[in-house]
Amino acid sequence: MLNHNNISQRMWPVVALALTLIVCFYASLVQLNGVDFWLQVKIGEIIVRENQIPTTLMFPFTEIASNKFNAHEWLASVFFYLLLGVVGEEGLPWFVALLGWVLLYLSAKLAHQRGATGPAAALGLGVLAVLTENYRHVLRPELVSALLLPMFWVQLEKFRRQPVWTHALTSSLIVVVWVNSHGSFVIALVLTSIYAIGEIVNVYFRDGGCLGTDSRQRIMHMSLLVIVHFLVSLLNPFGVNSLLFVIGFGGDPNLRLFIAEWAPTFDSRWIELPGFWIALAVWVGTVFLLLRNWRQLDAVDVLVLIFFSALAARAIRFPVYLGVMSAFLCAPHAGKYLQNLSDEKIIFQRLSVFMLALGIMVFLFGNAQGRKPHYTGVAKLSDRMIKTLENPNHSGNVLTSLELGAELIYRAYPRLRPSIDCRVDSFGFEYLLDQERLLYNDDQLLAFLQRYNVQYMLMDRARLHDAMQSGAWRADRWTVVDVDKSAIFLRRLKPEH
Repeated sequence: MLNHNNISQRMWPVVALALTLIVCFYASLVQLNGVDFWLQVKIGEIIVRENQIPTTLMFPFTEIASNKFNAHEWLASVFFYLLLGVVGEEGLPWFVALLGWVLLYLSAKLAHQRGATGPAAALGLGVLAVLTENYRHVLRPELVSALLLPMFWVQLEKFRRQPVWTHALTSSLIVVVWVNSHGSFVIALVLTSIYAIGEIVNVYFRDGGCLGTDSRQRIMHMSLLVIVHFLVSLLNPFGVNSLLFVIGFGGDPNLRLFIAEWAPTFDSRWIELPGFWIALAVWVGTVFLLLRNWRQLDAVDVLVLIFFSALAARAIRFPVYLGVMSAFLCAPHAGKYLQNLSDEKIIFQRLSVFMLALGIMVFLFGNAQGRKPHYTGVAKLSDRMIKTLENPNHSGNVLTSLELGAELIYRAYPRLRPSIDCRVDSFGFEYLLDQERLLYNDDQLLAFLQRYNVQYMLMDRARLHDAMQSGAWRADRWTVVDVDKSAIFLRRLKPEH
């Protein structure tokens, strides 16, 4: 006879995993809505075809084209270019959805590595990591960093427990990939330093200041790894300037004023999004669990919590890492707590119910960005607008907005050249402000058009409407070539003399 209990024992893990995969895939299935993806692809194309990394801005038609360009995300650019050639534009959203699974696996692996006693606890913590990251789950170099963090952290934990050269080498290779893909590689250096400092603090507060042989070796091993990770972070085209660039750019106060993703975490625009409340709930739940088990915490746990909490409080782009932090910190304690349930089948049952309810909510209301898979975003040009820009009859200089310059470059450069794109770190905020002011000062706009023989304008409709309402912008100089839900493409009528 069949043992119904055994069947049930085997069924619930399958049900929980299936529901988890379906919901995570659906929530991660998003259209391209980042402003910099197309620019990354174009830069990747130049690197592959010309076998060199661009050192100047090169694309704009103004003198600023000769300004220095710090292509610190060059490896991600190459990856995006090659990826687009393999899957095409239609396949990109499906690839991004698959990356949701990758993040789920890496975060669950980190939780299991850290101390979750069973697959149910690890899977549940992996789900929290995916949910927390989901509000910024778009195809851009930042997504690469979100995947590299748990991948790196797993190796760091392995080295802490077994300091052998293979773990050190693997973690170092991840740092090399990270430093050439995104400026958040600094997190890896901070994490390794936290482990080293934590070992020292543990000696004085947990071991009563007694520096035994084991403690001395742990401190020495982690300190050496800090040095190794710093040295390998220099293996990039810019050397130590990559680190200096990240520190300098991240500390610029203008970021919060002009770049939405650098706005304060508690900015009203951010609080309205579901992702804010998910991140806040994960952080509160993590702190609550740690407080209940504070006697089992060591210095590394405390320093990790402080670092990622401070980072998350800084700007709306940083709570994305709280889920992975939670998987790391909660795993040992969640595993112990879940052991008190009758058996692991109950955990899978509850996870199944949670994922079913979550799936219904995501289907009805959208993901943590408040979006459903068909949503294309305000910065994505329509197919008709793309065909218009790709029309060879249109050529010349184009006055663009920061958001639309990148896709113009990918679709039509060098036939059409923009005035600006999204690389604010290289353009500088003074140039950005000058471009923003043009639509609100008719004399300056006319002088700019004449000086650079500007033939076209590609602008988001909301900004152009605001300029028209201000009365400073004359529409009689332009004719509409094409318009879609978010952008308008204009041609200049008569050059003024």
